[in-house]
Amino acid sequence: MDDERLRIGGDDAFEELLLRSLGSAGAPAPFTVDVRAAVMARIEAAGPVPSSRVTVRELCAWGAAAAAVGTVIVSGIAAHAPTAGQVATGLTRTTTESAIEAARLGSTAATIAGALGRTALALGGALEAMLAPLAHLQPVTAVAVTISVAGMLALSTYVIARDFRAGASSPSSKETS
Repeated sequence: MDDERLRIGGDDAFEELLLRSLGSAGAPAPFTVDVRAAVMARIEAAGPVPSSRVTVRELCAWGAAAAAVGTVIVSGIAAHAPTAGQVATGLTRTTTESAIEAARLGSTAATIAGALGRTALALGGALEAMLAPLAHLQPVTAVAVTISVAGMLALSTYVIARDFRAGASSPSSKETS
């Protein structure tokens, strides 16, 4: 090993090496580094970037496939769905049975209904008392919601228009259409 950079005699030599190394910080490297040719060769070997655009023909094909699958699913569900007569019979039977049970449990149901009614009134009154101080903010929130909807609509329109303009002006869109 005749490389003097690897031979460090002691602490003094090591300190001297550190000071010399730190003194050349920011200076050009003592050797050349040229990776441009290797990088360019790898880029050329990789080839052009594949396009990820979806053409109108592909979009229509996917839409048709989705419509066909949806038709199959809906027709399968419709084949097993109850008829209008079965639905009417079921509703009539459920209503009748509910009325019979309500008559049988009349006094108990009336007690429970009264308690639930009083609870609902108490909760409604509490909610009204909590929301009363916020009533004057209603016009402000209506304006804020309107402005945010208009802003979202404007931003969406801008983005869609920009994308259509970029798609119409790119050379690859003219080749695929």
